Amino acid sequence: MKDIWQLDTTYSTALWCNDSIDVIHFYPKRMWAGLPSYAFGGHMGDCPSPAAELILKREDYDADYFIWGGCMFVSARMRDAIALDSSEVRYFEVEDSRSAPRARAKNYQIMEPLWYDYIFDEEGSVYWTDSTPPPGEYGPTEIYKLVFFEDAEARHDIVYDNFFATIVLCTDELAVRVLDAGCTGVQFIDPRGLCQADVQRRRTLEGVEVYGEKADPENYRRMPGNKEKYEWIISRLKEV
Repeated sequence: MKDIWQLDTTYSTALWCNDSIDVIHFYPKRMWAGLPSYAFGGHMGDCPSPAAELILKREDYDADYFIWGGCMFVSARMRDAIALDSSEVRYFEVEDSRSAPRARAKNYQIMEPLWYDYIFDEEGSVYWTDSTPPPGEYGPTEIYKLVFFEDAEARHDIVYDNFFATIVLCTDELAVRVLDAGCTGVQFIDPRGLCQADVQRRRTLEGVEVYGEKADPENYRRMPGNKEKYEWIISRLKEV
């Protein structure tokens, strides 16, 4: 099986905004259930242009990728590196005239991957959810261990998983293109190490970096909240 990576951000927006609650504002043009209608694997459809207003006031911030308000913002440099046409991914313009100069220079747009694929084995993975959403909606929010199908293959360079629909995945080829372009704010991690449940793997230009160590499932016994839930999680993690 070829490597499949999770497209992730290296920045915590809580951290780079902690000096001022007024450093970033995001006003989407369409809302649904309190979130942008296109957030977390939704579809923007015939969204107005610009699709949103982004006011990013931090003067020293110019990462090529970040997530805010449930949306993925990518710079012109990262869009060039991704190098996919509108049959694979769509981009939507944002109004940024009130952002700081460095942020405006990045020419951020909202990215929407268009394809879903069956990458993770729903039955083999460990997660907790009160209901099972249909494909294309949020998917489980508490994920403890992800397991690939044995024959998992991303048929497109960038996709959502069909069940764990908040996770954006990409091919090794796309990861290398973005890394080679020097894009910042983005990393490509092995999603099977999600939630520190396993040894971590990360794609770099030099190859695959391995770090961390397998977590002890018994640690969940110390978690506050639903004890029955954590007992079930512990037993499942010991099985996989």
